Amino acid sequence: MFAHKLPEANHTVKEGFEFKLQSSIVLAQAILQIGHEDTPNGNTCLLQHKKTLLARIYSFVTDANGKYSYPYRSCGVLKAIDEGLNDVVVEHEHVFSRSHLSETLIEKPSSIESVFREKLVTCIVTQEEHRRLGEQERNNGVLGWERYKSAGVVVPGIPETECRSA
Repeated sequence: MFAHKLPEANHTVKEGFEFKLQSSIVLAQAILQIGHEDTPNGNTCLLQHKKTLLARIYSFVTDANGKYSYPYRSCGVLKAIDEGLNDVVVEHEHVFSRSHLSETLIEKPSSIESVFREKLVTCIVTQEEHRRLGEQERNNGVLGWERYKSAGVVVPGIPETECRSA
């Protein structure tokens, strides 16, 4: 998607969001109860299949209010919109990566409620910012909003950051 085609940021929760969240938690709980190839239980599946299904369930929650309507947008995206730059590509970015969330849930299934309510957060960033954020996690193991700070991606509304004029 291009920055100039983004819908308005949505700061309200759409009707039915809580039901979609609870439905997603129930589905994830069912998947987490199934063993995987490293667990000694009769009903097993491939760990990769489990992670793939969990990642899909996350999108049920993060897309529930509109995939590109979330209130968090980087200063890079806001600048592109303000300047009318029609060629800036944006990404729907998970603040805590889906792979990190899946590993957390597989390791500690009892954390499902807090993971779904506190860590399923997205931010709209430029393609270049998305690349830098990925590098921070892969190369430095930095997670969450700390990854944004390390990558120099500033997001209004996040503590200790503010958009600065260039």
